[in-house]
Amino acid sequence: MKHTILIFALLALAACGSENKEIRQIELDRLSEIDPELTSDLQKIGSIDAIIPLGINDTVVVGEIRKLQETDDYFFVSALQQPLLLFDREGRVVRAVGHIGRGPQEYLGLRDFYADPRTGTIYIMDVFGRKMITYGFDGVYRTKWDLPENYSLNSFFLAGNEIVYTSTANAVNPELYSYNLDTRETVVVSTPEREMGVEGFVGNTFVFGRPEEPRLYHYFNDTVFVYQNRTLTPDYILSTGSATLTFDEAAGQRPTGSRIQISGITEAGDYTFVHYAVTRFRGDGRKNFTAFFSDDSGMFYPNVTFVDSESGLKLSWPVFQGYDRRSLLSVAYPYELEETTLAPELPDDGIPILIRYRLK
Repeated sequence: MKHTILIFALLALAACGSENKEIRQIELDRLSEIDPELTSDLQKIGSIDAIIPLGINDTVVVGEIRKLQETDDYFFVSALQQPLLLFDREGRVVRAVGHIGRGPQEYLGLRDFYADPRTGTIYIMDVFGRKMITYGFDGVYRTKWDLPENYSLNSFFLAGNEIVYTSTANAVNPELYSYNLDTRETVVVSTPEREMGVEGFVGNTFVFGRPEEPRLYHYFNDTVFVYQNRTLTPDYILSTGSATLTFDEAAGQRPTGSRIQISGITEAGDYTFVHYAVTRFRGDGRKNFTAFFSDDSGMFYPNVTFVDSESGLKLSWPVFQGYDRRSLLSVAYPYELEETTLAPELPDDGIPILIRYRLK
C-alpha cells in the first residue's frame, strides 16, 4: 500500500539555540571523573520488588533478550531470532505472537514492538519485510501496512492515534515520520539537514519515557525533547561535547581522542540511566559504562553500578521501564546470581530471571 507523504514541518533543532540556555544541562563527557569500579547501594534509590524466572517448566528457550515491556497482566519479550513472546505475571509462557516467516500474517525480522494495553493491540516493526504488522493480545493477526520506502527506519513509538517512526541519520536533525492510524497518511515531521555519505550508521534516535509523554534524544543533537502533537519541545541537554564522533570519523577517519557512543537510555521515576561506550578509555580499548542522574536529588554519576546491600544483586544493563512510573526491570541469569543470597531460591537451568525494582 502506498501512502501520501506530506511535509508537515521541518524543525530547527540546533542544540545551541538561545532557548536551550535556560534548560538544565547534563555533561556526559566528564571522562576524567569516571570510576570504572564505582558502586552504590541500591537502597538509596529503591528496592527489589519481585524475582520472576521466565519460562520455568516450559518448552520455550528464551534467547538473548533485546526488549522487554510490562503491562498489568503480561510481560512481552523480544529475544534474538525469536518471535515475540508473551508471559504471564508468574513468568509462564502464554504464547508466541505471530511467526517468523514470509507469509502474509508473518514477519521476517522483529526490529521493534509496542503492546498497547488501551486497545489490546501489539505493533511489530518488520524492517526486513518493510511493514508494520499488528496482533491482538490473544495472538490473533489484525492488520498490516507498508513502511515508508527508502528510509533506514530503526524504531517507532505510539503517540495517541499515530505511529512515529525514527530513523538512523548522521545529522543534527533527527529523521521522524508520523503514520496516522485513522487516515493512514504518513507525515514528515523532521528531516535531516544533510545526506549520509559512506559513513557508518551512528546517528540513532533514542526514545524513552512514558508513552503519554515520550522523550527523544538524537546522537548528533545534544537536546532531549518531549514529543507532543508533532512538536519537539526541548527538555534538557545531554551533552557528549568534544567526545562526540564527527561525521568524518563515522566515515572511517581515525578519531583524535576518546569518543562516546550511546547505546540506550532508560527513564523511571525521577531517575535516568544512560548506557554508553568510551573508545580508547585511558589508553586501553573500548569500555562500557552506565551513567545515572536524578532530577530531584541532583545526583549524577558518569558511571555507577548499583548493588543491593541485602542480597548482593547488581543492577546490570540493559534496564527497562516497568508498567508504572516508578518500576524498573532488568534481566539476570543464574550464573550472575551465584554470589548473591538469591541463588538458592532460583532455578539453575540457565533460564533468564526477570528482576523488578520499586524506585523511591
